Amino acid sequence: MVAILSDIHGNRPALEAVVAEMDKLSVKRMLELGDVVGYGPFPNDCLRMISGAEVCLQGNHEAGGAEHGAEHGVRPLLVRC
Repeated sequence: MVAILSDIHGNRPALEAVVAEMDKLSVKRMLELGDVVGYGPFPNDCLRMISGAEVCLQGNHEAGGAEHGAEHGVRPLLVRC
């Protein structure tokens, strides 16, 4: 089974709920289609949580974070994502 995620926007509580459901369903593969960061207060936590994804596409919010990294506090993790 494959989980396809997108538009997390720094919402760690929602992502935690999704990951818990993935664990219940024994989902082994994750694809992330962008916008892990933005809006929500937990961008770094969310980036760490999806770091094992097979695919992690850069959304417009990641692009903005990479361009203005220090302001958003996420640049070091964006390089790995």
